[in-house]
Amino acid sequence: MAVLLSLDGTEGVSETYSRQSAQRFLTAASGENNTVDGKGAIQFGAKTAADAEGSQYFGILVSLPKPTDLSRHRLAFRARTNHPGTTAAFYVRAYNQGDNKPAWSFNSWNSVLAEQWREICLQPDLPLSGLAWEPKVVEDRIATAVDRIEFIIGSRENDVPVDVLLDDLRIGPRLGSLQELQTPHPRPTATAIVRDGQATATILHPDSAAGKQAAAVVAAAVAERTGVTPTVRAGTAADRSPDQPAIMLGNADNNPAMLLLYARYFTPADSICPGAGGWLVHTVCDPFGKGAAQDILDIEIPVPVDLL
Repeated sequence: MAVLLSLDGTEGVSETYSRQSAQRFLTAASGENNTVDGKGAIQFGAKTAADAEGSQYFGILVSLPKPTDLSRHRLAFRARTNHPGTTAAFYVRAYNQGDNKPAWSFNSWNSVLAEQWREICLQPDLPLSGLAWEPKVVEDRIATAVDRIEFIIGSRENDVPVDVLLDDLRIGPRLGSLQELQTPHPRPTATAIVRDGQATATILHPDSAAGKQAAAVVAAAVAERTGVTPTVRAGTAADRSPDQPAIMLGNADNNPAMLLLYARYFTPADSICPGAGGWLVHTVCDPFGKGAAQDILDIEIPVPVDLL
């Protein structure tokens, strides 16, 4: 993602909400844990009034160097608070040039700010970081020329401190959402193990003598039918999202290559399923969107010949 604004200081920043409060502040933060990049950050906050009724808000408006089209982008920034127990509300709004009503608006009253720095990502209709999109606030406005971004914090408690530190505002391409899908991703119905006389699949086996023996049996069966012997090696953590088809032997407990497939419920193969003396052979069709299927063989050792 590209840097939109470094947020290293208060130049181009103005206060909004409760601007007359004598106990609010806006400053350029520095020092240990007060900045992400070591160059500074924006900090603002206040002590809520002791006798107020209802919610109390404090905000700042940050000017961008030039109007920016956010309609096909997402925003990200780093944020933290020194008072997570009382800084309950966090709002972010974006305004088009010449417009006083927001074209983007997100909010949360769930104390999304913590003492440690966290990345906040924002995109309309996609709850990436716990802040909800506010379509009723935005109405039909589209963020095509944003020149100001507003950050707002709030609390329903009286006579308590609230604050937020902000750093490293960035812009990146918009993420696709389910609402935007028009056609399903194509699903391959066959796994090409050999193509044009070349092996396209790698056999990944448990790093054990039994695993190596099983892989040799499978490789021999492929060679007998195609005339081509595929590459055989032990599976590693680096193989969890392969770019090419793979034949994975064993299970998630003895083959690290299978752990991501197992964690995402693409395969049930572990030390319990299918169990001693049992076997499971199945194909996972393009699980990572790379056009590569993974064939899972969780079978007893030695490999039953009638399975090949």
